[in-house]
Amino acid sequence: MHTVEATLTIDEPEYPTFTRGEHTLTEVITEVITTTPQPSFRPPYAALAPSPVGWSALGPSIAFSTAALLAVVVRWYTKVRLTPGGVRVEEYLVSGAMILSLVVTAVVGLEFHNTGVIHNAADFDATEHRVRPQIGKLVLVSNIFYCAATSLSKAAIVIQYVGIFHDDIYINLRRWCWLVVALITCSAAWGIFGGLFICHPVHKFWEPRTNGVCSSSMVYWVSFGVINTLLDYVVWITPMPVMRKLRLGRRLTGWVYFLGLLGGFICAVSTLRVVLVTVQENADEFTASGVSSATWSSVEADTGILCGSLLCIKPLLNKLCPRLLRDRDPPKDVFHLSRITPSGWRRHDSEEVDLVLDS
Repeated sequence: MHTVEATLTIDEPEYPTFTRGEHTLTEVITEVITTTPQPSFRPPYAALAPSPVGWSALGPSIAFSTAALLAVVVRWYTKVRLTPGGVRVEEYLVSGAMILSLVVTAVVGLEFHNTGVIHNAADFDATEHRVRPQIGKLVLVSNIFYCAATSLSKAAIVIQYVGIFHDDIYINLRRWCWLVVALITCSAAWGIFGGLFICHPVHKFWEPRTNGVCSSSMVYWVSFGVINTLLDYVVWITPMPVMRKLRLGRRLTGWVYFLGLLGGFICAVSTLRVVLVTVQENADEFTASGVSSATWSSVEADTGILCGSLLCIKPLLNKLCPRLLRDRDPPKDVFHLSRITPSGWRRHDSEEVDLVLDS
């Protein structure tokens, strides 16, 4: 009987080798895993908060806040000393906006202090446990006060329109002004409460690892920014149809055009703020977007206050420079009159008016 020995040999299948140049697929996968940075958790405010707020943001904030504060002081002096009975509700609105704007500037200063060690994303990752909660609170506070300040300054300007165009022929304009005030109020409510409750619970905004939910910060920033910018344009163009019909002297017309250009600058700043922050946040440039937001928020609020205050200083200019806004050869249908007081006629009075004869 013969014994037959059989050997069973199982060959390993040959797997195809995928190469990328001279590297195998395994090497490629290993390289991708080891070189790809791991994503870090970022809260809704990450595109705005962790930013190196330097003098590029703090400098313009201080400069515009100082100019706005001086304008408000001059406005109050003009109303109290040169315009008897001239203090109205808009003076208090502008003063409130000025206080809120100073808070925004102070917050920018605190951000400058707290983010002094941050120069790039790596520095932020190294210090986020200390900086993130502080910056989150500052961003939330500055946003609330910014929304309130810009809304108060716009409302003050529109209410001032109501006082300027008080004749019955401007009744439609006054109704439109009150409608704009209502829209500004609704916008302020969305800006303040929408930002305050963007996260539930609220402290998740600055403590992102807290259990809870947050709405889309992008939707909030863009929606309020667009609404706020549109209202700036509405406030700017509201008196234009009426102003075109007024027969003013050449110098006074130049002053009105100057104020109009300043109002256009407010609209430009508001538009630039929305565009820069949106583009930079979409590009994940949280450093640049934070600086842009801090800078332009303060500048926009202060410029609105400055523009509203300059509308009221004509009596002071008449007192200091009586011929500054008065033409040597006024139109034939315009007569310049001084105000009559119990003591008689007063030359170069702050309440000088132009009498226009209808043809």
